[in-house]
Amino acid sequence: MANGNKGFGVICRPDVVTYNTIIGGLCKAGLVEKARQLLLEHMIQRGVVPKIYTFTILINGYCLADRIGDARELFDFITRKGYRPNVVCYTTLINWYCKNKEVNEALTKVKDARNLVGEMRLNDAFPNSWTYNIFINGLCKNGCVLEALEMFNALVNNKIAISIEGLSSLIDGLCKRGRFKTAWDLFQKFSLHGNLVPDVVTYSILINRLCKNGQLEMANELLYMKEKGCAPNSPAKVHPTAQMLYFGYGKKKVQQTLSSVRI
Repeated sequence: MANGNKGFGVICRPDVVTYNTIIGGLCKAGLVEKARQLLLEHMIQRGVVPKIYTFTILINGYCLADRIGDARELFDFITRKGYRPNVVCYTTLINWYCKNKEVNEALTKVKDARNLVGEMRLNDAFPNSWTYNIFINGLCKNGCVLEALEMFNALVNNKIAISIEGLSSLIDGLCKRGRFKTAWDLFQKFSLHGNLVPDVVTYSILINRLCKNGQLEMANELLYMKEKGCAPNSPAKVHPTAQMLYFGYGKKKVQQTLSSVRI
């Protein structure tokens, strides 16, 4: 491809888009070293200047291979070379820090993610809703629920856009930490009376927790809530959630409760 077909008088040289596509394919196939080799030994030597997106693909490839240390090393390397990571590059790395699999490394990885979020602001790569969703979810999954709650409230107070995904992650984290009242208050404030429309995930989290707490009637009330038009009231959504009631409280009790509800 690089040399083209001179016999037909055609020279076809790969550009940065071509290389990005190939590098991405190699990374998805688990061939991250071949992708790096293509970048450093072929692309750059042939005068094709990689973009920050090119390096982001490779960083994500290292993360997919569970080589987050190499991903961070590459991130630091391109920064020293004068590249300015954008919000996608930062968020890619933050995402994998938050997916840390080793419990004993959780706090270290959360600290690394937290530092990156702060660094983003200093480098004018301002975190967006996607970034904050990932970070809030990561904090909750790594046991830092109160910090996640503090960040969520700060975002709301500063009128920074948040999404239902971020709220659902926080509600889930609070429920798992036994702070159901706080989770319920958040749901009431932002989902029922605010501008965040709850989806089936939000409802399922709360219904599951209500069932485990023995609050079947309230769980049933949520199950058939239709005022916002987003409750899990279609057959595909109701059945998995209703199973929580059956498994948690027994078929007879659930049937007695649901018999009073018009479906």
